[in-house]
Amino acid sequence: MPPNHQMTILEHTFIHLGLVSSHEERSLWGEGVRTIDDLIKRSPGCRDEKVAKAIAKTKRALEERDHVFFAKALPKDQLFRVAVAYPQETAFLDIETTGLSRTRNQITIVGWTLGEAFKVIVYGRDDPAELYDDLAKSKALVTFNGTSFDLPFLKSAFPDLGFPLAHVDLRYLCKSLNLVGGQKSIERQIGLCRHEGQGDGLMAVALWNEYKYGRGRGQRAQALKDLIIYNFADVNSMKHIFDACLEKMADQGHLPLRYDHHFRALCFKPDFYNSFPFSLEPF
Repeated sequence: MPPNHQMTILEHTFIHLGLVSSHEERSLWGEGVRTIDDLIKRSPGCRDEKVAKAIAKTKRALEERDHVFFAKALPKDQLFRVAVAYPQETAFLDIETTGLSRTRNQITIVGWTLGEAFKVIVYGRDDPAELYDDLAKSKALVTFNGTSFDLPFLKSAFPDLGFPLAHVDLRYLCKSLNLVGGQKSIERQIGLCRHEGQGDGLMAVALWNEYKYGRGRGQRAQALKDLIIYNFADVNSMKHIFDACLEKMADQGHLPLRYDHHFRALCFKPDFYNSFPFSLEPF
């Protein structure tokens, strides 16, 4: 390893080798077995031909930072490890729509971050090239209920849009940790209080209608601004929710290390009120 190398969670990962269960992996961490080299010294099973090949592929993937290998090898409920390993290269994404039906309704805006910077496009008005580029660069994607909502809408609106193989749907990660409900409910459960972007999906629809059909130019611009701020708050709060999940997992011994403030450190903090960085022009 190079000097000052900071190990990622993937270097502590054994569950994909076909040698240990998740419970056994956690037990090994507790006994000080933290790397594959530690595991080789500890477990005779590593000499099995199939396991040895998996170990060799894993070492190569770690050396080459091959996130795709882990996205394919890990169980679906463990894909969050890819995001934890590459926080700066993980996209957090949220859409707003005119309703819940993919056949009758459409996307209004798409907001996302890759690292710290928050970006947004107005559907039908803005070029989605930056969305395509950022998702192509991402090693993982994080949504809340994206499996059922965001991704199907996006695939319908942008049929050739690609997504990272590692998708972390926080709705299900939260559910596995007894954090149940919608995003706003879980925010309250973890003690997160929004200072901006308060509201709900119905409000988001009303803001879009005001932007599209309002009479005054200033009124329409303010409606779009409020909608973008609401979307921004949704995206930022997902980072807090992810961190809360990591903290609960660490408390339960389900992680090899603590990852406190892992994603919330990447929260974008724009001065929306004095300098709004996005276009408020109508169609």
